[in-house]
Amino acid sequence: MDMCQQRLKLQLININLMRILHFSDFHLDGKHIDESKFVLDYVMEALAEINEEQKIDLVLFSGDMLVQGGLGFDNDLKQGFEKFHEVVITPLMQSLGLPESRFVFTPGNHDIDRNADHKRFEMSVESDAQSLKGIIELVTAKDVDSFTHRIDAFKAFENEYYSQFTDLSYKYGRFTSTFEMDIDGISVGIASLNSVWRCGEDDAHKIALGLNQITEQCKPLQGKQLRIALTHYPISFLKEVERVDVTQKCAENFDLFFCGHSHRGYTNFQAPYKNEVFFEINASGTLAGNIYKEHAEYKNSFQIIDCEPGVKYVVQTYRQPNYQKFELDRCEFPDGKNEKFIPDAAGILKLYEAQQAEAANKKKELLKLSIEPFEKLQDFMNRPGNALMESAFISCVNIDKIMDELCNGSGNCRLMALSGMGKTRMIIETFKQKKGVFYSNAADCLRGLVSLLKNVHPSVVIIDNCNSSLMYEAEKIMNEFGSQARLITIYNVLTPEEKATGGKLYELDYSSTEEIVDKMIEAANIPKHEQQIAQVIKDRSGSIPYMAILLIKAYRTKGSLEIENQNLVLSTILKGDKTLDEQTMDALRTISLFDPLGKDNGVGDEYEYVTHSYMIHHIKQQQNVVDTEFKDVW
Repeated sequence: MDMCQQRLKLQLININLMRILHFSDFHLDGKHIDESKFVLDYVMEALAEINEEQKIDLVLFSGDMLVQGGLGFDNDLKQGFEKFHEVVITPLMQSLGLPESRFVFTPGNHDIDRNADHKRFEMSVESDAQSLKGIIELVTAKDVDSFTHRIDAFKAFENEYYSQFTDLSYKYGRFTSTFEMDIDGISVGIASLNSVWRCGEDDAHKIALGLNQITEQCKPLQGKQLRIALTHYPISFLKEVERVDVTQKCAENFDLFFCGHSHRGYTNFQAPYKNEVFFEINASGTLAGNIYKEHAEYKNSFQIIDCEPGVKYVVQTYRQPNYQKFELDRCEFPDGKNEKFIPDAAGILKLYEAQQAEAANKKKELLKLSIEPFEKLQDFMNRPGNALMESAFISCVNIDKIMDELCNGSGNCRLMALSGMGKTRMIIETFKQKKGVFYSNAADCLRGLVSLLKNVHPSVVIIDNCNSSLMYEAEKIMNEFGSQARLITIYNVLTPEEKATGGKLYELDYSSTEEIVDKMIEAANIPKHEQQIAQVIKDRSGSIPYMAILLIKAYRTKGSLEIENQNLVLSTILKGDKTLDEQTMDALRTISLFDPLGKDNGVGDEYEYVTHSYMIHHIKQQQNVVDTEFKDVW
C-alpha cells in the first residue's frame, strides 16, 4: 500500500473525528525568553509527528500565559501578552498549519494584576461572595468593573486578538467569552469561563465562578455538536457554596471541560445527575522554566485529545522525561491511549451513584478533620486499645444519682475529681446512648468547637481536662452561636477558682468511690484463702478505682500486686494530663519522702506533733515559749 492509499485510509477512518491539542501554564518570563523558546521547540518537534499522523484541528490553552502578573516585563501585562503571541502562538500555529483563530485561550491566575483593585474593597466583596446568590449578584453587578480591574489587561488583549478574525463567531464578555466555529463539518462551541476574577490574596479560599457564567452567557453553544468549556481552575477549586451547582450545570451545557492550574494532569467523567455526564480534562502544565524538574509529577507535558462526538474521547499525554524531547507517556496505558467511551444511560447512572457515594465519604472525612480534636463519643469509646473501656463499668448509689442528673438534666455541668477516680468513664456511660454527643480531651479544641457548632449542631459537647479558662472560652463561643447544646466539662484540679462554673458542679471524693472499689474487688473473685490480697488491694488503691483496676490486673496476670509502669501511673494520678514546671515537680518529690499524718478523730495528735518538732517549727526556745506562740491556733 503506497503513501497516498495510507492517507486515504486514515481520512476514511477519521471522518467526523476532531483532534485537539491542550496545554496550560506556560508561565512566560520576560527575562528568560530563550528558555521558553527551547521548550516550545521541543513541543513543536513532537507535534510535527503527531500532526503528520492526523492533523490537529484546534488548540486550547487553559491559562497562565505569563508568570506572576508579568514578571520580567516590569509587570506590564499588555507587553507580556503581546510577547506570548509572538513567541508562542504565532510559531506554534504556523507549525501546525492552522489559522491563529484556532488558538483559544482563557485567563489564568498569573495573567492578572493583583494590585489593580483596592484592598479596602476586598473584604466587602469577599463578604458578598459567601453564597451562591451572592456570587451571581457580583458577576451581574452594575459596578462590576470597579472591583475586577485585575482582569482589565487580559480582557483587552483577548478582545483585540479575536476581533480581527472573520472565520469564527466571537462574542466578548467581561466574564464569559464564547467562540463558534465549524471544523470539518463538526459544529463547535467554546466558552472561555473566567475563574480568576476573584484571585488576589489567599486564592485558596476565594476562587469563584458565578453560575450565571454558564446559565446565561453560554447560550451560543446550544445545539452545537461539540460543546467545550475552557477555564483555568478545576471545579474542585471553587468555593463550596457553588461547586455542586456548577458541576451540574456543566453536565447540562458542556461535553468537555478543559482546565489547568493544578499541575496534576487527569481525566475523568463527571456525572452530577443520573442522566447527564461531561468529560473533565486537566493539563499538567508546559512551563517555560520547568525543563529541569526531576520529580515526575512536575515534568512538562501536553495532551492530544481525539474527539468522536457522542461516541468516545481518546487522550494521549506527552511528557518531557529527559529534559529535551517530549515522548508519549505509556506508564498507565501500554499504547499510550486513554480511551474513554461516553457511557450509556445505565453507565451514567452507575457512575452517578459511585461519585455520590465518594462525595459523601469525602465530605464526612473533611468534616471529621474540621472538627478535630472533637469526635463522636461512640467513636472515642470504640477506639482500638482504649484503656478506659477495657474493664466493665461498676457504679454505686452515689454515682448513679449523679449520672441520672447529668443525663436527664439541662444546662451546663462540671464534673471534678482527682485523676484515677473514673470521671471520664462515668461521663461516657452517662451519654453513650444519646445522639449528637461529641468529646475532646485536648486543650486546643476551640477551633474544632467552632466548626462543630457551625456544621454539626451537637446536642452535648464534652471537654475533658478542661480548666476554667478553657471552659469560659467554650461557653462564650457556644453563646455566640446561639447553641442549645449542653457543655459538660471535666477537670482534676480541685481549687475554688476551677470549681467556679455557671452551671451545676459535681465533685467526686473518696467516699463516692469507696463502694465502687469494693465491688471491683468482689467482682475479681479472689479465692477465700487469699482474702488478705483483697484487703491489700483495697488499702493500696486508696479508694481510687484506677489504682484498683491496675492492682487487680497485676494480680490476675502475674499473681502479684506489682503494677507495671509505676512511675507513669503515679504521674498520671498526681499530675493528670498537665505539664508541671520543675519546681512543682521537686515539691511533689519531696512530699513523697514523708508519711502523711492524716486526720483521725480530730487534729490533736497532729497539733502535738507539729508543736513539739523543732525540725518543723524552727523556734529555738523552750517548749513553754513554743506553746505560747501556738496557743492562738488551737
